[in-house]
Amino acid sequence: MINQNNKYDIELTITENKYSDPIVYKMLTKQYPYFENIKNLIYQAIEIEGLDNSSFICEYVISRIDGKDCEFINHEEFEAIPVIVRTKEPSKFIKWESKAPHIFAIDRLASKLILVF
Repeated sequence: MINQNNKYDIELTITENKYSDPIVYKMLTKQYPYFENIKNLIYQAIEIEGLDNSSFICEYVISRIDGKDCEFINHEEFEAIPVIVRTKEPSKFIKWESKAPHIFAIDRLASKLILVF
């Protein structure tokens, strides 16, 4: 059952190949983390890390945090094959301030993310 007072910790680990260091993204949310939340986090990682057209391994772990207690909920590992189209808009995940943007947003309607479980 979904308790509105719970918080959920999502840890996403992306590994490009067996020689690369893993990239880790974490998100804390009050909403139950449905798979759409995981996909949004994967798209964010692709946008920031420049993983536009190379496959990689994704692993995510979801935990429920209730006060001081933490309970494992779900774990999944799969291959992600992105086919990404970028827009001309600067990435909203980076604070550019006075720097010229060099990372651009993903056009999610034109892009595809193939997941192999």
